[in-house]
Amino acid sequence: DVEDPTIICPADINVAANADGCSSIVNFSYVTSDNCMGSLVVTSTHQSGDNFVGITDVTGTATDSDGNSASCTFRITVDDSVPPEISCFSATANTSPGLCTATVFFRDPDAFDVCGVDITRTGTAISGETYTPGSYSSTFTATDPAGNFDSCVSEVD
Repeated sequence: DVEDPTIICPADINVAANADGCSSIVNFSYVTSDNCMGSLVVTSTHQSGDNFVGITDVTGTATDSDGNSASCTFRITVDDSVPPEISCFSATANTSPGLCTATVFFRDPDAFDVCGVDITRTGTAISGETYTPGSYSSTFTATDPAGNFDSCVSEVD
């Protein structure tokens, strides 16, 4: 036998994330056939019933008893539509008598997302810096792996 078996993947699968906001259990199956009677072994890079996060390409391979094989690939996308949460802290500082500057310390923002979060800062308010009188601010943006984001502003007066 020199003829490859056939394997047909399901169409790409798009699902909403479970209550945890990050993942989903996805079930799927392959359709296989072979021109000869005999054992047909199907392997897969991921199993039906696995817990998926984000975008995952899944490849299935069917191999017949003569070593002929065929493969197919499909994509599972778990939609995380819940943005992270972020809270900023601000600070007010008065200069000491005779001084025109003050060193100001404030907490970094608190950010949370069940899928993980990356925080970026833009602006001039940086904890531990020395400031002259005036107002300074920085915008902090928390972004999760799905690209959802939330922002807040820390101010120094």
